[in-house]
Amino acid sequence: MNLTNKVLKVLGMGLSSEMLKTNLTPEVKLWRAVLTMAIEDVLNTSQTRNESIAKAQAHDWFIENSNDFQNVCYNAGLDADWVRDRYILALDTGLIRFTQKQHLFVRYSTKYNQLKEEKDPNVRKKLQKIIEKLRKKLFES
Repeated sequence: MNLTNKVLKVLGMGLSSEMLKTNLTPEVKLWRAVLTMAIEDVLNTSQTRNESIAKAQAHDWFIENSNDFQNVCYNAGLDADWVRDRYILALDTGLIRFTQKQHLFVRYSTKYNQLKEEKDPNVRKKLQKIIEKLRKKLFES
């Protein structure tokens, strides 16, 4: 498996050496690739809407410690707490960070999705005002 230097840095020495083992079953390699892709997503510095949303979704996946995350780690032969702790450490040390524009795109998309689902006209108007402010900020940055 090819891991970029950035991914290796996020993983740290212990987890990196575990991820780089070669005598693994194809299934374990596949699940480790899923983890690697999620790390690549959170390391993405692109400030486009879709990339920002993918980054936020990957971030939430690590932070929420869901059953899905737990199962991926288990199938990858890794301790989920170990992986999550390394992720949080990478956040704390600034290896993983979100730009202002990425935050704005995530908030914009969240509010837009709320607007699509909302039936109450008064709430819709409030959401539309918030969305318009976010859109202006996005075009200014």
